[in-house]
Amino acid sequence: MTAGVSDVSANTSSRVEVYVDGESLFTGQVDLGKPRELKLKIENGLRLRIAYSDPEDSCEMGDLLLADPTLTRRRREGAVFRTLGSGTPPLQRGAG
Repeated sequence: MTAGVSDVSANTSSRVEVYVDGESLFTGQVDLGKPRELKLKIENGLRLRIAYSDPEDSCEMGDLLLADPTLTRRRREGAVFRTLGSGTPPLQRGAG
C-alpha cells in the first residue's frame, strides 16, 4: 500500500497508523510529495485498522491518500490449493 498527502491539500503532512488485531504494525509520517510504500506482514490477522492524524497535534493534518492496497498470499511448500466452484470438491482435513 502507498500512503501520501494529496497534492491539493492545504497542509503538508499526516501521521499514519496501521493496526492488525489491535497490534501496531506501523506508525509514521507522510509528507507532501514524498509518498511512502508500506509493506506490512498481516499474516493470520482478522481485523485491519488504518488511522491518520496530525503529526504535530495541532488539527492541521494533510489530506491522506491511500493507494494500491494489495494482499498477497504466500504459497507454502507442498500445499495443495483448489479453486472452489471448479467442479472439484474441496479438500477436507483428515481425508486421504
